[in-house]
Amino acid sequence: AKEINITGFKLWYTGKVRGKNGVGTMVDKVWKKSAVDIKKIGDKILAVIFMVAQETINIINAYAPQVGTEAHVKEKFWGRLGGIDIP
Repeated sequence: AKEINITGFKLWYTGKVRGKNGVGTMVDKVWKKSAVDIKKIGDKILAVIFMVAQETINIINAYAPQVGTEAHVKEKFWGRLGGIDIP
């Protein structure tokens, strides 16, 4: 996670290779205190769970494999995406 000092925004991200594959979610300073859980699944899936006024809000960012990617890589991605334990 990274605080964007000038704006007060917060960025959560996941990714191993800089400039390739990773995903992120950036929120305004009003929302960052409402985040109750961050789930990083590999370098292509990020889930941020917020609790706002007794409601749970789930934000999932995913970078799906593109055309030409090997089938086993796509199957692994979709398995991980389908296996996210969201409250």
